[in-house]
Amino acid sequence: MLALALAIAAQAAEPIELSDGASLQLEAGARIVYAAVQNPGFGDAPSDPNGAGQLRVFGRSKLSVGEHLEVVLQLNSATQAGAQPGPRPLDVDLLHLQQGFVTVRDGPVALTVGRQEWKLGNGLLVSDREGPNIKRAFDGGRLVIDTGGVRVENLIGAEVEVHPGIFDDVPSTNSLFWASWWEVDSPVKTTEHTMYYLGTAQTEAVYASGSGQETRHTVGTGWSRQPAPPDRDPIVDFHFDVHGQVGQFSERRILAWGAVGHVGVPTGLPMRLTATLDAGRSSGDSAATPLGTFRAPYPDPRVLGAVTQIAPGNTSGVVPGLNAFPHPRVRVAAKATFLWRTNVNDSIYSIAGFPIRPSDTDARYIGAGAGGSVAWFAVPKKLSVVAFGDWFKPGGVLTGAGPAKSPWLLACAIRLNL
Repeated sequence: MLALALAIAAQAAEPIELSDGASLQLEAGARIVYAAVQNPGFGDAPSDPNGAGQLRVFGRSKLSVGEHLEVVLQLNSATQAGAQPGPRPLDVDLLHLQQGFVTVRDGPVALTVGRQEWKLGNGLLVSDREGPNIKRAFDGGRLVIDTGGVRVENLIGAEVEVHPGIFDDVPSTNSLFWASWWEVDSPVKTTEHTMYYLGTAQTEAVYASGSGQETRHTVGTGWSRQPAPPDRDPIVDFHFDVHGQVGQFSERRILAWGAVGHVGVPTGLPMRLTATLDAGRSSGDSAATPLGTFRAPYPDPRVLGAVTQIAPGNTSGVVPGLNAFPHPRVRVAAKATFLWRTNVNDSIYSIAGFPIRPSDTDARYIGAGAGGSVAWFAVPKKLSVVAFGDWFKPGGVLTGAGPAKSPWLLACAIRLNL
């Protein structure tokens, strides 16, 4: 039955030819997740002893008129069952417009206007928020210029606020985002150089030192090399990124910085075993002018562990890991995480942008964790199954500011694209 369904889906995914050079492509898909989370928020939030199920389904249509015009419409539905004491804000949205945009192309230039998902680079600074049941979207415009060796994305828009009803999601009136992201082929073979500017404006940003209106500018650069596909010989992959921030928060200037690095080295052992090392450091606030807390505009919620929800601001960390492919369609990964606070005068922050605990302790050690996953890509780009777990042991930064329990997560996700 599964093979028949996929065969039908493959036919349905083929464009339907219409008159006058127009075509229509229809897609559908679902993500089913069961997750058990204990001690979320390090014990500040209630545990869910029996776990909960999540379902996200979508339908997508793309109308192409010649080579110059595309109209995309995508409807999503996100539901949850079994959560105690109830669903989280990003788990339920009965029916909403996830994407709806028009793209006009002329040679290497493409202008897209409407509601759309944005992910820049590897998603460390701007992600589409794949972890929760509802992905992030923006209402705005995107201008892409792609000449082959150089690709430039210019963006401006407001993040869409999620509401649980039917067609009630609206663009935020409290924040605005704009960016220019450049990707350039490097003279060094198979590597890529990235340069970017990111701008954010918020009516109220919250820090350990207080809250107020903020405008923040991020300028950075990166150099990367992607890992080889599973069917090719492994190579050394890497990503290095540095960024600085300036701006204005309430009556204070902003001066912050951050740096991240990743290296993956093939071991030469069976199953394409690769050893990885990730490291990063971002500035914190010293309670003096200017504000020193680094803030990523829209970070991946899993960047420092899916269960911690700690954002990369005022943090220093090291994450060693191992990746293996016992089969071209099976990936096994394991990692350990060690986190410290960069500045003891500042708090650590959640992905949502709020201080997690008061900063009234001199401790630097945030804690350590471990995680792993097994992914089976049963039918490439069509059907995958992923089981994963994550655990974190709080350190003095958390335990020194009150009781802190060890959170853990066990989950299984099935993804089907038709």
